[in-house]
Amino acid sequence: MAGWHQDAVFTTTEAHHILQVTVWLPLCDATEENGCLQIRPGMHQQRTVYWSSHDLPEIEPVLVPMQKGDVIFIHKLCPHGSGPNRTDGVRWSMDIRYQKNSEPSPRPEWPSLVARSRQDPASETEYEDWRDRWAAALQAHPSKLGRERPSGVQPYTGEMYLEGPVT
Repeated sequence: MAGWHQDAVFTTTEAHHILQVTVWLPLCDATEENGCLQIRPGMHQQRTVYWSSHDLPEIEPVLVPMQKGDVIFIHKLCPHGSGPNRTDGVRWSMDIRYQKNSEPSPRPEWPSLVARSRQDPASETEYEDWRDRWAAALQAHPSKLGRERPSGVQPYTGEMYLEGPVT
């Protein structure tokens, strides 16, 4: 198994407390043979950030084979990763992260967009603006950015679930 992680470890200190959900979509069938997603279910309920995969408790992973176009929602504290790809093909996927508009960006160097807003429809991002901001960001940051990270295990004290109506 390669790449066990929680999405919580990729955020800035300012965004550590925010509720963020990843929507993961396979763009081709994700099978055990080509390294489908694996999760360690229920661990998000421990409200713990494991900054190193070596600190993760040994919980039996669940394989999540999916067909092209399926979708899974992953809480930022749910450990996940993918198995080895034992095929000659590439397993393509896309992930989209959702959070409240009012919260700080977990990765401020990359452009965010407002997909929908009932409170402020004028704030919704037009495709051309989003595209241009991404082109500029990729020029400014052409390689992977590193961040100082805490070590060990830390409690998560942020919001866990949405409460009340979504606006």
